[in-house]
Amino acid sequence: MAENAYKSAGVDVEAGYESVRLIKDDVKKWRRELRKRTKR
Repeated sequence: MAENAYKSAGVDVEAGYESVRLIKDDVKKWRRELRKRTKR
């Protein structure tokens, strides 16, 4: 029911989920790169 309220307000919940997924992928890459640089 809450999702319908968001949709009626013009919010695309699925697009929000996709944005979060893309950001998570970038953060994972960044963390891997940081670990490589800080290894002794």
